[in-house]
Amino acid sequence: MPAPPNLIQKWAAEHDISVAGGVSPERLSLTIDRVRVHLVALRSREILVEARVIDLPEAGVQRDKLLERVMTSATARMRDSAMTLTVDANAVSIWLQTRVGIEAFTDQLDQAIAKLVSEVEMWRGVL
Repeated sequence: MPAPPNLIQKWAAEHDISVAGGVSPERLSLTIDRVRVHLVALRSREILVEARVIDLPEAGVQRDKLLERVMTSATARMRDSAMTLTVDANAVSIWLQTRVGIEAFTDQLDQAIAKLVSEVEMWRGVL
């Protein structure tokens, strides 16, 4: 059973974001400062907050070097950030993710989104 979407709905309402009819209240996607942010209610009773950082080059040396740089940089940042860099299921792009418990307040979701947007912009500059 998915997490109750109340936190996503409350957050959207507080920011005057209307959720169109027919759109799942368990998901919300919006653009903030050129970063497309996705909020997804998970079965683990958390909200996944994620955004695409960059697309990966086609397979080859350039792709391998980029992935090595991503792994090295992400490992170095682990003690400073709880955000996680991941490669999507189709191995075509790198995403940044974090999770917020559904018991959190909307200001905690606000903080997670702001930090995610900031870190996505940082990673785009680094990579």
